[in-house]
Amino acid sequence: MIPAFRTRSRTGSHAKRIMTAILCLVAAISFTQVKFSTPAQAATSDYWSVVRWDITGLGDGMDRNAERNYRSMIRQVRELSGSAIGANGLMRTTEQTERYIEVQVVDFNDRVNNHRISLYLRLDNLYLDGFTIVGHNYLFQDAPAILTTRFANHYPGVNHLFQRTPYRSTYGALANAQDRGNQHFNGRALGTQIIALQDFTPQNWNDRRQALAAIIGATAEAARFGWIENRIGLGIGQNGQLEGGRLLDHLGPFGAELENNWEDLSELVRRQQDGRGVMRPINIDGRTYHNIREIQFGVGGGTPAIGALLTHGSAR
Repeated sequence: MIPAFRTRSRTGSHAKRIMTAILCLVAAISFTQVKFSTPAQAATSDYWSVVRWDITGLGDGMDRNAERNYRSMIRQVRELSGSAIGANGLMRTTEQTERYIEVQVVDFNDRVNNHRISLYLRLDNLYLDGFTIVGHNYLFQDAPAILTTRFANHYPGVNHLFQRTPYRSTYGALANAQDRGNQHFNGRALGTQIIALQDFTPQNWNDRRQALAAIIGATAEAARFGWIENRIGLGIGQNGQLEGGRLLDHLGPFGAELENNWEDLSELVRRQQDGRGVMRPINIDGRTYHNIREIQFGVGGGTPAIGALLTHGSAR
């Protein structure tokens, strides 16, 4: 699917046959040993990979199928970007640069055009560099030009012109911590932001920055942090995550600060696994994480488990 481009012999001796069989057996055993000694999966080396996010029914609210589709998309993004470096969802992104994951956002309830949005995430860090809205391509002010080259190579013969937005892809340019923390992620609220993004034009792009921050949270940040994936996934499927007797569908101060501490958490994991340097504790909204175990499982009832963590491959 092009990204959002619709309107939107039986020879030889007996001994040779025996020797061939032995060699095949040795090869099979060797392959099995290699297979089990490497991670269950490894990041792709392709320059361009495509993932489909089926949002059908998401905007109706409390849709378990929409939640399954969402989690499937997040899992695929993680597996394309990273490789397992431990148990319980601990991963690390590739360090291969200039590669992209295209997330095609499709809604099969849309009878006119079920594919209006494509998002372009950098493979090695999951930064959102650009996107296509119904045939119109956009590039953030700080995005590398290699995106346009990769796009043109993958989709020859279509519109390759990208307009640069007047702002960067940083949260400082899109939405502050309070606005990101207060963003609701139940199905209806997330659906509203997706609809707002479908209407993105140069005339209103300043008014669509909150929608962009929300979509980054729901894709890149959720792929990085299992905590964010769960909060948003449960928001889509069950109207929220039960916490303290309440259903919460927003990230709050903890989630917003978590988004800003990806590099520090990645560095802590790298240093602990390498057995070198000082592992500086990471404070997130008053909760302190000292090691991998605390990151994955939390500390008591006050410091939540971050769970699955896709760390940054370049962190040292």
